[in-house]
Amino acid sequence: MTKQEENWELMTTLAMPWSECNKIEDEGDRQFLMKKTEEVKKIVAKQQEQQRQQQQQQQQQQGGVWTP
Repeated sequence: MTKQEENWELMTTLAMPWSECNKIEDEGDRQFLMKKTEEVKKIVAKQQEQQRQQQQQQQQQQGGVWTP
């Protein structure tokens, strides 16, 4: 992944300003933050799946047809 792509991940996932992402020169710091973006994305995906399941259960309880 290029620095630009990493900056985009940091900016969109951790809400860091682009200018601050660009200042990260220490490779250890950058790797740490990139791992954190992966953790956040996993948490968000899990929450989305839970919401989807809740919606599906509500539809089934109401007798409606559920569509993904």
